[in-house]
Amino acid sequence: KRGSGFFACRQVSVGKDPTRGNRSSRSSRSVQYGSPLLSPQSVSLTLALKPESPATKALRVRGGVGATDIAKGVVYGASTFMFLPAGRDVLAPGTEIMPGDDKLLAKLYSDTSGEGYGAMWAMWGSNWILLAVMKMLAVKTGAMDFIKLGLAADVATLGLMFKNWFPELMPFVPLFVAETVALAKLAL
Repeated sequence: KRGSGFFACRQVSVGKDPTRGNRSSRSSRSVQYGSPLLSPQSVSLTLALKPESPATKALRVRGGVGATDIAKGVVYGASTFMFLPAGRDVLAPGTEIMPGDDKLLAKLYSDTSGEGYGAMWAMWGSNWILLAVMKMLAVKTGAMDFIKLGLAADVATLGLMFKNWFPELMPFVPLFVAETVALAKLAL
């Protein structure tokens, strides 16, 4: 018997299967629980058990939701929120839909007379929508390469926001900081 409490488990050599004598060809070790349903004949499990870190314990909330689940929820929430401004850019460029849009749009949508005005904003919005969908699908499927790509996109976005700072960008900063931290938790 190893460990104590929650992490206690019994290690047995599968090579000494009581029903088959010593004829088993398996030489690996497996961890079994004391349940009659989990016999050496039916299940061979190898588990690497390690205690939770204090940080993970601190983030655990009622219902057993851990830091990873919280990070996934943050990515889903932030990416879903981006459908509002990006959808506006695709369907109705320059339309005020959120508080503070009057000041933000005055800085971003100042020249509506240009030939490519509508097309450029529609492409801009569709790119944000596709990035948001990619992040959500990456998190849902566990596609680590795309989770890292989403993280890189958010880091670049924050860098560009701070490089080209104007106060009307402030509502987006907490959103992208939260999503960046969440993607980093999932990617690293």
